[in-house]
Amino acid sequence: MCIKKTVLLFFITLLFFYNVANAFSPFIGKVKTDNVNVRLGANINFITITQLNTNDQVKVVDELYDWYKIELPNKITAYVSTKYVTVLPDNELAQVNADNLNVRINADIDSAILGQLDKGTLIKIKAVKNNFFEIDSQGLIFGWINKMFIEKKPPKTS
Repeated sequence: MCIKKTVLLFFITLLFFYNVANAFSPFIGKVKTDNVNVRLGANINFITITQLNTNDQVKVVDELYDWYKIELPNKITAYVSTKYVTVLPDNELAQVNADNLNVRINADIDSAILGQLDKGTLIKIKAVKNNFFEIDSQGLIFGWINKMFIEKKPPKTS
């Protein structure tokens, strides 16, 4: 009985260290070619939300099989309905007051959903259009790029 427990403990410890060693670490990547599609999900069946070009930099935050999850670049416009946010006194920030608020690619209820924001999330307002706020989505909304189009940028040396 003691041998079985020892062997089981050994395999559990080995599995733990294997997962720790293979944990993903975010990094800055560089696009290797022009017209690389950024998609809503990690496969070619998801819609393309923008394209990136050679030497564009992206923050890679996760991976799934042959795909990297990236923070969307600043050039992406993102919109939320004015009905579900409360503008704060400075008029530049607003707070989401609904659960799972849809962030859309255009200021239109029928446009594609880029992602969702949790209740309480603070957002920066850039403009108002058709009862939608254009927001700064940096760090809030993500896209996916096939790994073959990204190379890790070497860390800066001091």
